Amino acid sequence: MHSAVWEHYEKDLVDVDGELKAVCKYCHMKLVTKSGTSSLRSHIANACPAIDSAIRKGFQASMIKQSIDKNFVFDAQLCRERMIDFIIHAEIAFLKFEDPYLQPWIDSMQPAFKVKGRQTIRNDCWKKYEEMKKVFLKVQLTNLYYFLRVQMTNLYFLPFFLQTVCEDNRGHHNLTA
Repeated sequence: MHSAVWEHYEKDLVDVDGELKAVCKYCHMKLVTKSGTSSLRSHIANACPAIDSAIRKGFQASMIKQSIDKNFVFDAQLCRERMIDFIIHAEIAFLKFEDPYLQPWIDSMQPAFKVKGRQTIRNDCWKKYEEMKKVFLKVQLTNLYYFLRVQMTNLYFLPFFLQTVCEDNRGHHNLTA
């Protein structure tokens, strides 16, 4: 597989004084390739005087790599908890965790993480459900408490509100707030 930088160079290398060189498609400069493609990338990204700025910017953007957090430490328990969150959210069937292709896929990303069997996954999901239910009930009880406080306050003012019935100058009774 070739680096994407090769699309900016002629297909065939040329011999210059016994050394094979790549030819830039834009300015026709000949560059040495014996130590990889770094000089080719640098030429397209920064030095070629004939390249269109949009092409240069697109190439530069393709060279940007996401930085990897050097302080990252894999935490199997945290990974398992996030997996359970995903399973619940995506409604994944527990049987999927016995698929023979799952563990090799996970091994390709993090060999230290071992997928548990479907019963363990089910138990983890049930535990998470129970935790979520407790939080939900606590929030609901808090909301109910504040609702009742407001209603009790409103009941306290009800007699005063009803006393505001007054008679206007035509003899009609109006309720005013």
